[in-house]
Amino acid sequence: MKQDVRTNVIPPLKFGEKFGFLTFSTASNVVYQFKSIYYLFFLTNVLKIDVLVAGMILTIGTVWDAVNDPLIGFWSVNHKFKNGERCRPFALWFAVPWAVSVVLLFCDFKTSQTAAVILALVIYFIFESFNTFVAIPYNSMGGLATNRDADRRSINVYRNLGGCIGSGIGAVISPFCSACRCSSCSARWTTAATSSTAAAPAGSCSPPWSWALSASSAASHTISPQRSASYKSRTTRTT
Repeated sequence: MKQDVRTNVIPPLKFGEKFGFLTFSTASNVVYQFKSIYYLFFLTNVLKIDVLVAGMILTIGTVWDAVNDPLIGFWSVNHKFKNGERCRPFALWFAVPWAVSVVLLFCDFKTSQTAAVILALVIYFIFESFNTFVAIPYNSMGGLATNRDADRRSINVYRNLGGCIGSGIGAVISPFCSACRCSSCSARWTTAATSSTAAAPAGSCSPPWSWALSASSAASHTISPQRSASYKSRTTRTT
């Protein structure tokens, strides 16, 4: 007997849900762009690691990122949680560990040179792993949120716009905080990265990882309860 495959009709996405994708992408790109630009400065100017060794740390971490991307991506797409969802819980659960790894990435533990290199490499591995656990499932959520082509295209537009905004903020946040003379941005490595010699007094600006965590978590929760069913299986078969 011929099977008739019917796809459940999902309501159009609201602006708030699309905006959630934008804020998530913005927060993620703020952190990653910030790390990409200033982490090498931190390794060489603050931890005083030789530039060749620092470059090797970044290279090995990038290779690890290329290895774990398909592994974590395969697991997140094929794993179904007890509530029937896929992917989205990963972005929720790993938001806090990811933020903690960003903080540790820019910590000076006042250890020996050898220990500093080992710690930097281990923490960079942890950061790349948690970043993948957040980013890969998030990139899959657009296709799971709706089966409407127009909404999927709209989600991609919001995501790309958020990525551009986040990359811009991540690139200028350190010079901006230095200009504001904000001590919470860690005066020591910010001063080294921007070639400033003045100590930063107390200020009120928040470090990038604090609001990035808030934005990422808020974006994950932006999906309405009714929409969560869209992340479950949507195709039914009748004979």
